Amino acid sequence: MSVRAVFVISALMLPLLLLSGTSATDQPTCKMIWFLDLFDSSALINQVKIWSKNLCSGPQEKCMYELLTYSSKKLEVKHTSLITNETSTINFIFAPTAAPITPATPSFCSLVVISTSNTTIPTSNHYCLIYNLMDGSGLTQVVGAREICNAVICPSLATATCKIA
Repeated sequence: MSVRAVFVISALMLPLLLLSGTSATDQPTCKMIWFLDLFDSSALINQVKIWSKNLCSGPQEKCMYELLTYSSKKLEVKHTSLITNETSTINFIFAPTAAPITPATPSFCSLVVISTSNTTIPTSNHYCLIYNLMDGSGLTQVVGAREICNAVICPSLATATCKIA
């Protein structure tokens, strides 16, 4: 997919993303968009199942995920923090395109992902809750994968340490 196509789609989707959901004064939230040339939701579902146990290794809390609902258009996941017992709901909204963006990308999907805490105390890093699932499922390594996120729509991005090796 061309860089131009990513920017055009981003320009169309970001206003919707910014206007939907909760505000910064409500529950802590993180919103981001992922663009994938090829997408299979089973990778995310399998990762949620793998991390459904309460055995965590390291500070990233790669456990205690629970599959709440799944359809061809949406995946809803709950995460419970072992440290604070805080719960967060993560919604993956699948938006496949009807036609290819360019001849080089015959299949394409955008994911609008929203993580919302079920408390007003911002103790979880919502960016990492989403990123860890995307990375653990292998979707961050898929050819053509692109993430759009900034501190305005995802305040926890500024303190995220999940991408640090």
